[in-house]
Amino acid sequence: MKPRRSLEYVNERLYCEGVPISAVAEEFGTPCYLYSRSALCRNLDTLLEAFPPEWADICYAVKANSNLTILELLASRGLGFDIVSAGELFRLRRIGVPGSRIIFSGVGKTIEEIDWAIKARVFSLGVESLEELKMIAARAWALRCAVVVSLRLNLDIEAETHPGISTGTKKHKFGLDSDFIPDAARIIKDNPLLRLKGIGSHIGSQIMDPGPYIKAFDRLRDLAFDLDGQGFSIEFLDIGGGFGIPYDDQAEPFQLNDLSVHLAGNRGPYRIVLEPGRFIVGPAGALLSRVTLTKTTGGRRFMVLDAGMNDLMRPALYQARHRLLPEIRNSREMLITDVVGPICETTDRFAEHLEMPALADGELVALLEAGAYGSVLSSNYNSRPRPAEVLVSGNEMKLIRKKESMESLLEGELL
Repeated sequence: MKPRRSLEYVNERLYCEGVPISAVAEEFGTPCYLYSRSALCRNLDTLLEAFPPEWADICYAVKANSNLTILELLASRGLGFDIVSAGELFRLRRIGVPGSRIIFSGVGKTIEEIDWAIKARVFSLGVESLEELKMIAARAWALRCAVVVSLRLNLDIEAETHPGISTGTKKHKFGLDSDFIPDAARIIKDNPLLRLKGIGSHIGSQIMDPGPYIKAFDRLRDLAFDLDGQGFSIEFLDIGGGFGIPYDDQAEPFQLNDLSVHLAGNRGPYRIVLEPGRFIVGPAGALLSRVTLTKTTGGRRFMVLDAGMNDLMRPALYQARHRLLPEIRNSREMLITDVVGPICETTDRFAEHLEMPALADGELVALLEAGAYGSVLSSNYNSRPRPAEVLVSGNEMKLIRKKESMESLLEGELL
């Protein structure tokens, strides 16, 4: 089943649930991030059906979209959370998420972040190196507090995705080299305040094939059996996240059921932890923008939007393609167009040689599948205020992040 998208045409005009995007743009301006509550919940329900709570725990990857309202909605559905910084921990604690529902991952945790995690009594600290394990042991001793850890392993498994978001092989910085498991086991046995309860891996992001996950899971299960034989008591296997979503109409969806059936039938005594982010929020969000002008240079037609790479970084960073729809769907001349933003960078483009309607200046367009790694990657480059974020539920729209003002650009700066 394909993830539920945020926008659909109703009477040839683009709507988010019961709200026309023109109403959102009029109320909150453009650029503007727009999310559909029903699409988000539907995508989550799809995951929960494939990985039921009887044997699986879904820990949402906060890095995908960390807006407090989105986090609060997911927390209300009983989800756990995967975090990679003290800032993400701070966000979750602000909305009342207990440490027992938080896994703290990340390759470069500072001593301050480790202390935050220990004091919050997080469900697990994911260990990615022997050096980090020694740091955790030292801080546990200093704070006189027991710490649950899991080993986040680098299993050297290649998955087909963009090189910038591939994380599972030994050329990458992520994870503890599986050759060092015996050394990690000795450190844990020598430190009675450390409790090893899980092992896991994260092989990358935007992966469309369940095969690499199945391979990683089988390796993790075998390693868990070995550790149990050494006197440990492993409780969970964490296969990470990164389930891909279709960014165009032709792409096939990630086959959740193929993965679910294998995990359910082969997990043995272990619970399964998953850390999806994009699959839940990506298709539920869109970036609204207006056409500023069109121009022709060197025989090429350019459509310039008021959204730029500072608002949506993925096309510049990963050469990502986001489906682009006009607000009004009707019969008009189709032209080959480069869709670009106003930023002073050649990489500030959303599409090249795209067949698009001949839109007039001021018309609205929407960049779809922008709910994940959209607003969280935005910046103030070119001294541009970051856009508002709006959540639509039925016929209601709610501002969940104000558009930054010009004055806010100067906050924290000193003359």
